[in-house]
Amino acid sequence: MNPRIAKVTLSAIVHATEDSDKIVFAMQAVGPDAEARPEKRRASGHYGNEIQTVRLPISNRSRAEGFVVYFWRRLSLVDQTEMIDNLRGYLDESGRLHIRIDKQEAVNGNIILGQTEPIRIEISFDLQGIPNKNITNLIAKKLEELGS
Repeated sequence: MNPRIAKVTLSAIVHATEDSDKIVFAMQAVGPDAEARPEKRRASGHYGNEIQTVRLPISNRSRAEGFVVYFWRRLSLVDQTEMIDNLRGYLDESGRLHIRIDKQEAVNGNIILGQTEPIRIEISFDLQGIPNKNITNLIAKKLEELGS
């Protein structure tokens, strides 16, 4: 029972002071197959400032898998170990994996975990038929396999 990657969604908040094209380019450079056309929405921030939300979905299973393999191999061994050791903190109740990487580092071509102003990566798995008690261990095993 190996969970298959079903889809991936990248998202970020782009503030008025940021270059949205740079942020979209950084999001697309995180891994291959991020859809060429980002979904953008404009909104007002807490203080009335303009912000954009940007989403890049990867809904094709094989492309999503390819994205995750590429992304995982670009993460440092320290970040990979952090995620595997603390996997429960990255998973929600539905078994979706939530990863945050540093947005400014991504603009500079680096992929490192980060909580402040992140690019969010949500990885959904096909968990049909897998008991809830096994999900964390099976996803950890899947991630370890991606690194090899």
